[in-house]
Amino acid sequence: MSGTTAAKSSRIFGLDVFRSVAILMVLFGHSLFPLLKLTHTRQVFSEPTYLIVKEWVNFIGHYGVDLFFVLSGFLIGRIIIKDLLQSEQKPALWNFYARRWFRTLPAYYFVLSICQLFSSKPHWDYFLFLQYFTSMDKKFFPVSWSLVVEEWFYLTAPVILLMVIPRHADSRRILYSVVGLYLAFIALWFLTVYRPFYSGPPLESRFGFLIMGVILAAFKLSYPKVYRSLSHPFIFLGSVLIILFYLYWSTVLAGVASYPLVNMLCFGPLMHICVVLLLPLFDVDSRINVSLAKNQIFGPFFTTISLLSYSIYLIHYQLILLLASYKDTYWAIFLCLLASILLTFILSWGVYRYIERPFMTIRDRLFPGRGQGAESPVLIAGSSVTV
Repeated sequence: MSGTTAAKSSRIFGLDVFRSVAILMVLFGHSLFPLLKLTHTRQVFSEPTYLIVKEWVNFIGHYGVDLFFVLSGFLIGRIIIKDLLQSEQKPALWNFYARRWFRTLPAYYFVLSICQLFSSKPHWDYFLFLQYFTSMDKKFFPVSWSLVVEEWFYLTAPVILLMVIPRHADSRRILYSVVGLYLAFIALWFLTVYRPFYSGPPLESRFGFLIMGVILAAFKLSYPKVYRSLSHPFIFLGSVLIILFYLYWSTVLAGVASYPLVNMLCFGPLMHICVVLLLPLFDVDSRINVSLAKNQIFGPFFTTISLLSYSIYLIHYQLILLLASYKDTYWAIFLCLLASILLTFILSWGVYRYIERPFMTIRDRLFPGRGQGAESPVLIAGSSVTV
């Protein structure tokens, strides 16, 4: 079997659909910003209505990123946990980091360097993934915030897992250890938000989505039958309805203002659980992984979007800001949005074809994986990323 065929056969099509939905949510949400800005300038909505609409537009893009975080944690967690279960000794991390950085850094640094060429000031912190901890420039490479969260997670999480998980632990003991780490994270997050003993910036709540993805990976290995039951469409639908109700309650009803503690529990653990429960349906449902995969239109469509999703994420928002943000008519914005989206897909194909794939080929020669066929999205977040 050829390498290409093997790579394709190892893919889980439902996860391609999952990451495709995530990147399309991000792309759609960001595309609405120029239109929303013009409606505000022309006072189409009252100020309260505009703020509600803005929150829902933000929701589309941010929850697309959250889907990627969960998928990222799930796939990387599966790799690390399988290494722990299959190795007599705790696995070395150098191969893991080398494979990840060969996958994520070339395209990131290429797009970042292009952005830097057109910037009037240096952004050294972006090259070190420190922009989240410094004064991040909202107009310069704004989507990079999520990459910072993900890269720091991958830098620290494997080390922490190897420190807290005992040698020769079974999958269930690993699961309980990761759940303990999640509870410790929630406690730290709570303390940094309420700040009884702390005055610095709050801990990023979206680390919880990544950790919850690792929990789901451990749960799948520990309780495979129960995991399959989580793929029931009613669980997926229930999770979606809870997420939508929380958004309705927090925006239209403005209920969170009266219950800050309840809002924290909803925004943190409840949303982490609801988003992670969206994934099993895509992972194991035969209607997605067999029937939809065989469709001559949707099969190639979702696979292609998934492959390009990392480059799409890196490129799309800069083009939208460049082409559509400063137009003053709806038709002008609409046409510029179409042009920016078309150009995003063309450039994303070029970055994938001439930067991502060659470096992945070099990576596979220098740092071969274990052959488990797991792919981890780099935010994107997204994309298919073999680690």
